[in-house]
Amino acid sequence: MTDRLRLVHVIPNLGTGGAERMLLNLLCALDPRRVDASVLSLYPAAGSIIESELHRGGVRSYYLSKRPGPDPSCAIAVWRTLRELRPDVVHTHRFALSYVLPSLVKREIACVHTVHNIARQEVPALHRVAYRFAFRLGVAPVAISAEVARSFELLYRRPPAALIPIGIPLAAMASPSMDRRAWRASEGVPDDAVVFVCVARFAPQKNLHLLIDAFARTTVALPTAILLLAGDGPLLTSVQNQAGALGIRDRVRFLGERRDMPSLLGASDVFVLSSDWEGTPVSIMEAMAAGLPVAATAVGGVPELVRSGTTGRLARPKDARSLGDAMLELGSDATLRRAMGLAASRLASEALDVRVMASAYENLYCRLSGRAIDRQT
Repeated sequence: MTDRLRLVHVIPNLGTGGAERMLLNLLCALDPRRVDASVLSLYPAAGSIIESELHRGGVRSYYLSKRPGPDPSCAIAVWRTLRELRPDVVHTHRFALSYVLPSLVKREIACVHTVHNIARQEVPALHRVAYRFAFRLGVAPVAISAEVARSFELLYRRPPAALIPIGIPLAAMASPSMDRRAWRASEGVPDDAVVFVCVARFAPQKNLHLLIDAFARTTVALPTAILLLAGDGPLLTSVQNQAGALGIRDRVRFLGERRDMPSLLGASDVFVLSSDWEGTPVSIMEAMAAGLPVAATAVGGVPELVRSGTTGRLARPKDARSLGDAMLELGSDATLRRAMGLAASRLASEALDVRVMASAYENLYCRLSGRAIDRQT
């Protein structure tokens, strides 16, 4: 039997964003008998849900002490850590590639970089200079959707090395630990409420101010409607203040970061996302796997997931009226919600399985590193 392939994922931090959740799902899906995987975070541990899930899954995690802003000393710390771990493959996320790059110049390490967002939005301009050099050096960029691939080629004047759609653990999302009625009772949500849910970081990209405006437009026609917001971030207080100013603070529940995502989604009626830009939102994929119809702005890879009129409704970006209309249509028609939710669940089961993503990355790791993995183990 061949030795296991040594893999190190490098990521700025282990918060609760889409890149971090993709990393968690991928590492939990790789077979530890074939792949020896670990994670290197540039920033210190913060006690996040992702960190605890990685620990529970037996994935070794290492943490550096990066300072805010550009920090050349962090690149040195990355070099030292990779020298100790001796990986066959390094897999970078977000702006971590800039800090890994010095370790690649004179060492034969295969490197994969997942492009999680529209290329121009992924990293600031200064990082793009380093990325162009990295891709010429042989780092293999991977796009997560066709739209991300198009944006990458437009920006860097070269196609990505691969297009590997994100996958999620379908069985987990379809198997909540609490049923709909029990979860609602535990959270004080009435049985007859029409529940919209959004799982997103309170950051400019997600434009939750737009969502509050859109939801406010639906409350007159839907007197039982409630909006659940799961997540945290720098704009939390601002969004809370906006809900208060619009007189709907009692209709909006701020849940913080949650560990019970399958139960939260299972207790909801419609998933909503109001982003200004996206790659492929893991949150939408999880909602579809849980059988929810989706109302979302048509940005990035979202239209590749949400088939408007079949699995949900797409709205014009930055248009509260358009998003509000989509929410109102789904919120006022239970039969339509059920039909679209079933269609979303079927689509998820056909195309979004994490095992497909894991197999594609495993093949890419082997090809780039020249290592063979014994798939009979």
